[in-house]
Amino acid sequence: MKNKHISLSTKMVLGNILPLVLASTFIIVSFLIALNKAINTDIEKITGISIENIDDKISAFIQKYEIQVDNLRNILQERHNKETADFAATTLTVDMPDDFSIYYGTLISRYEPGGFYSDSSGWTPDDDWFPPNRSWFKDAVKNSGKFAITDPYFDSKTGSICTTISKDVKDKNNKLLGVAAIDIILDNLSATMAEIEISENAKGYIVNADGLFITNEDTASLMEKSIFDKPEFKKHNFNKDNFLDSANVMIKDGIFYGVCKSSSTPWYIIVYGPVSDFTKNSYSAIFRVLLIIIVAIITATIILLFSAKSSAKEFKLMVKNYNEIAHGDFTKEVKDGNTKEAAELAEGFNNIIVDLSSLIKGIRNSANDIGNITKNLSEASDVIGQSVETTNSSVENVAQSVQTQIRSVDKIDQSVTEIVTQISNLKSEIENQDRTIDNSSDSIEVVANNVLAINERIKEASKDVSELVEFADKNRNEIKKSVAQILKVKEKSYRMQRRRNYAACRIKQNHRNCRQKQRLCKNSQPCDFSI
Repeated sequence: MKNKHISLSTKMVLGNILPLVLASTFIIVSFLIALNKAINTDIEKITGISIENIDDKISAFIQKYEIQVDNLRNILQERHNKETADFAATTLTVDMPDDFSIYYGTLISRYEPGGFYSDSSGWTPDDDWFPPNRSWFKDAVKNSGKFAITDPYFDSKTGSICTTISKDVKDKNNKLLGVAAIDIILDNLSATMAEIEISENAKGYIVNADGLFITNEDTASLMEKSIFDKPEFKKHNFNKDNFLDSANVMIKDGIFYGVCKSSSTPWYIIVYGPVSDFTKNSYSAIFRVLLIIIVAIITATIILLFSAKSSAKEFKLMVKNYNEIAHGDFTKEVKDGNTKEAAELAEGFNNIIVDLSSLIKGIRNSANDIGNITKNLSEASDVIGQSVETTNSSVENVAQSVQTQIRSVDKIDQSVTEIVTQISNLKSEIENQDRTIDNSSDSIEVVANNVLAINERIKEASKDVSELVEFADKNRNEIKKSVAQILKVKEKSYRMQRRRNYAACRIKQNHRNCRQKQRLCKNSQPCDFSI
């Protein structure tokens, strides 16, 4: 199966652009992560600062009314009577709008001695209206020495949402005399909240401890609807228990939330808005940078592609020349490329072509030499054939000679058999002669003559044996057993000769000398008994 290959231009583009894309992606992603973290930190800071500013505005808004209540309280602590209370209440509201009123009610009923009620608006309460039964009076007594602020309510005359700030009044003996209070219309506070801009689409509200709106652009929602009914809060299951007392800034699902309890009221400041208000400018700048990077990558890709195509064209031309060379045309020369690498590659292949031409020339010369050698080998083969025929003839002659030698061996075997038979007969005769010599010295001459005759026969047998030994040296493997038998026959012949010589010695010499010489003789050679 053929491996799949990608083009040089594609490889060059991928090899250069892909790392650039990866590096750019890594940088952008890392920058986005860092930017997102920085934006979250900025959101927390900005939201925290905004809440602090709102709290300062609320405090400033409330404080100017608290000062008026405190002034009335201080006056009545010094001179506690209705005339002083009416004068002070009227004087303190001179520079205030007509819809504001400051008033004071004593702990005891106004129908009892020392009891009275004073109001800057001139309002006269009903006969059964008793200040200690009112929430603003109770809150002030409960928080003695501090300002008490009631839950907002709707004014029966104006229909505006209001609240009451109150503070207890005591004499020098710290005895409770009454409570000074002022009614505030919170429409201005809603206007103040509307002026505060945290971000383009962020919103800020003041709510009570139950989450009911104290400020809202929709007046129908005031003290009627809860901020936790809004979708942004519902989807996270926020409520007064898990949200109001968190006192922090959080970001969830692209929305930032901030909450803080007002330092001057029992209310809560809540702000929230989309994170995109803070990120869209940054992301817009990032998008522009990203667009520039993409354009740069595309431009670089086009330039690299053009360069890669140009380089690939050079290599394609080289491949064409290589194919022609591969088909045997060694006259082709690869042209230099525009690049240094292509030029070096072309030079290398041109050197290879020169070497291949020289090699092919040498191969052709070697082919001619091989032809000549083949011719010589053919002639030598003919001579060898003739030699083989001659050798075959020689082998046939040798075979015939071997057959003749085998027949000669058969004849020799027959002669050896006859010799062995004669030797056996001679042995019997010698033994008879030995007995005759021992019994009678008179028969010595007869024995001597017989011994001489035997000696002649032994010589003839020795001659035949010598010829047989010579033949055996040439045909050792074929007549090995025969040689061993012949050696035994020869040894017996030597023994018979020694006996013959010993007999002759005794004839000519004394018996002792002959015995001494006989001991010196060996069985494997003849013994000389001569003097």
